[in-house]
Amino acid sequence: MKTCANTALIVSLGCLLLTPVASAEAKQSWSQLTKVAKPTHEGIQAKLKDSYLYLNFDGRSTCVPKESLLNLTAKMKERVSPQPRFQIVSWNEFMRANYSWIRNYPVTWEQVSGKAPLSESAIENLQKSDSLMIATYLKIPISFHLPEKEEESLSLVQ
Repeated sequence: MKTCANTALIVSLGCLLLTPVASAEAKQSWSQLTKVAKPTHEGIQAKLKDSYLYLNFDGRSTCVPKESLLNLTAKMKERVSPQPRFQIVSWNEFMRANYSWIRNYPVTWEQVSGKAPLSESAIENLQKSDSLMIATYLKIPISFHLPEKEEESLSLVQ
């Protein structure tokens, strides 16, 4: 692909955009980006450690966001830990092997963003379930913050 000398390539949210920019302006922007402190491996690990929990069972562990656990019964607490206890596997593999006690709880983007509340029947179903319910968006675990009224109704992981 050929581009003009006065065109800069801008990458934003996975989209590639070709935008005409003066050469001096492009060089200045690049030099500013190179001065930004790069995240360290330890810093990234610390953030992940605080945001995720591991589900452990039958020789397998998988990582999920803390806020994706919608109900955690006393019976299931022994299967959740801050560190993996077994071999780490993908979410899909863990789900297939442990479908008897874990359930995907599909949420919409409106619910994830707090624009649409869970229905009363959904809250009742979560309370009654003996399975560990994981909030998922497109079958992938996602952090899900319940509105204040609903938080009182459910036993969430702190």
